[in-house]
Amino acid sequence: MKTKGKALVKQLCICCKEEGKSSNKEHVFPQWILKKTNTFSNPIKGTAGTKKIPGKHSVIPICIECNTALGNILENPVSRILENIEAGKGFSDYEAELLIRWMWKITGMFYWLERAKDKGDYGFINIKERCLKNIEMPRDRISLAVSLIENEWVEKFNQSPMGIDVIPENSNVLAAGVFNKIALIVYYTEFEKLVPELFTKYKLSNIPSMLNPNNRIYPKTGFKKGNEAVGKTTLISNGLLLKVHENEALKQMINAIKATKENDESLPEEFKTYINERIKNSND
Repeated sequence: MKTKGKALVKQLCICCKEEGKSSNKEHVFPQWILKKTNTFSNPIKGTAGTKKIPGKHSVIPICIECNTALGNILENPVSRILENIEAGKGFSDYEAELLIRWMWKITGMFYWLERAKDKGDYGFINIKERCLKNIEMPRDRISLAVSLIENEWVEKFNQSPMGIDVIPENSNVLAAGVFNKIALIVYYTEFEKLVPELFTKYKLSNIPSMLNPNNRIYPKTGFKKGNEAVGKTTLISNGLLLKVHENEALKQMINAIKATKENDESLPEEFKTYINERIKNSND
């Protein structure tokens, strides 16, 4: 992690991007998953470049308000969702969305720690807006791939898998990781063919979840061992899948710049201001 990056995350809350608020330390990986995978005290590779540190020390300062909201809206429900998936109870459409937003939250935190050099780098929408609010229509543009692991324990490291496997430079949609017995990939639905059949692929519904609460998805067991799941999930998410998502993000940025320069009246003024600042920063 670069010195400038360290300074940046201390200047503001990376969740809401506001400065001067009372903060506390948020575990990048929640404590419940660290304890479940035996990585709370075991060294893991994460927020310190190539250096490995215990999961309990992998923290980032965020404001108290955002920390509380993340716990209530994401962490507590997701811990139960993952338990249910491991127990063979599957997941619902609503639960799929929570998993997606949870993956965006963890990936976003790593982005701030590893890549962000300026407060505008993460994008116009901050982590709070992206992860604590419902995904806007059309929801079916976003999909979640899930696969179970038959034997997750990695004897060599005395732990089970725990971590994200890709940190895109431009895309804020693609996310991937393996957590105990479950491998997850979040992606644009249009790129579904790039996700292998090792995963059960689920496209978010455009039908309000209250109309089909009993529709549950039961993911397949695509991996025999934890190491296999981590290796293949990393390979998939950093290959062509990453390339197409990065290209899509750049295409969207080019379109946004064009619309801003043409003073498109449909764009909010604050968005135009953000784009103009990004243009200025790129020229400096």
